Amino acid sequence: MLSTLLLSAFLQHTALLSTGERIPCTKNTQVGDSMIENPWGRIHLTDSSVLSIHHGAKEVQMLRAIRNTDFPAWVKRCSDRGHISELVLRANNPADPLDDDSWNLLLSSLEQWGKRIDPLPIKTRSKDRISKLWAAIPRAETAQAALLSGRLLAEISGPQAAPKNRLTLTDLRRGIRHKKATVRRAASILAAHQLESDMMRPMLGTSLEDKSPSAYMASAKSMLTLDPDRSLSLWSQSLFRDSSTQNRLRAVQHLASSGKSQAMDSLILAIGAARRAPGRFAFFGKQVSLVTDFDVEVAQAASIADPVTNVITEGSVLEVRIISTRVSRAAMKGMHRLSGEDPGSTEEDWLRWWREKKIGD
Repeated sequence: MLSTLLLSAFLQHTALLSTGERIPCTKNTQVGDSMIENPWGRIHLTDSSVLSIHHGAKEVQMLRAIRNTDFPAWVKRCSDRGHISELVLRANNPADPLDDDSWNLLLSSLEQWGKRIDPLPIKTRSKDRISKLWAAIPRAETAQAALLSGRLLAEISGPQAAPKNRLTLTDLRRGIRHKKATVRRAASILAAHQLESDMMRPMLGTSLEDKSPSAYMASAKSMLTLDPDRSLSLWSQSLFRDSSTQNRLRAVQHLASSGKSQAMDSLILAIGAARRAPGRFAFFGKQVSLVTDFDVEVAQAASIADPVTNVITEGSVLEVRIISTRVSRAAMKGMHRLSGEDPGSTEEDWLRWWREKKIGD
């Protein structure tokens, strides 16, 4: 409690830069500085300098008034005005839970700031930076772990990074199974950053079974980054075949949050299956048409080639399990989120809307 009060009192200072941006600083920061220190590390300024120092206690109090009524606006305003201490304090307060989207938004904002804040000592050797940052995440509090994850995103240049300048697949696999949600989230984010397609299956399990919103939402987002079509297919298979209702509900959540119109095909099938007996099937795969031959007809001295086509089908046909009312309702909410439509509150309403939509298309 004492450390929280000290941090809140200490970090009310922000520096106004020549670019108009505000960043967190200390009372020791001077006008003209090109390197700014704060409790989490240093920010190096390359194309700007400090114009003035501001004490933001009054502004912080004003922003707290909107935290409970408009949390996204509060996060954005704190981030824009450089009040990172407010975001840190909120992320490290487990006694006041947040909904899934708000929690993910808060951590994502800290990760963006983490890209700019260098927490390592100045004399740290370049070859040791990534390993030291990764090793620090399990020991860090929630907010600090998000800042460290962001810094790793900045240190690792992406899929083109040399092996010595990135995390190994072993690191990521161990991370996705770690007991701390902060490490599982970091592993998912960095797997997508490095385009590690071999992490799709491990992240599928995290996206469906993990109890931490910060971990399972990060895994779902990373899966969509790596392979959107495969992600939708895997979640659809879980929706129709998983024996766990909770996993099915999570699959519906990810399909609805994907923003992909293709996800509506799976959701409407789930809605329809809730009103039908078992025995319906869903196909997941692809079909490719190939021209294998030509039938040639001769008519009035002209040869007309009629192509003969064959269709190669690759994929799986699965029998749809019985869909519970709870899953069906979640699927209808997902359809509303994806389509923006609200034809009614029953399965029949949505099935009627879907038929009319297909006829119109």
